[in-house]
Amino acid sequence: LDAESWRRDKLAEHIRYFREQAENAGLPLMASTTAIQPLVIGDDDKALAWQAALRQKGFWISAIRPPTVPRGTARLRITLTADHSRDDIDALLQVLIDTRRQMLS
Repeated sequence: LDAESWRRDKLAEHIRYFREQAENAGLPLMASTTAIQPLVIGDDDKALAWQAALRQKGFWISAIRPPTVPRGTARLRITLTADHSRDDIDALLQVLIDTRRQMLS
């Protein structure tokens, strides 16, 4: 067992928890078992609006748009790390839920 295996274990737990909570909240995640969790927005301008709203709340999440991804599949690139805490992930989930509500109103 190497000295860093706890980091992989913690990251795997963060990924599982984030995906479970995002699914419960109805957030449209693409399939991913990695630290990168893509949240589908669809429209390029909406993805940029989400990115700006999240940055205002202190979350550095990039909008990925064509030509990097196919047209109509713009997404947010959420990256989890072992250094994040459960509180960090909960705060992110709440901001994502609030931002979705804001964008739909």
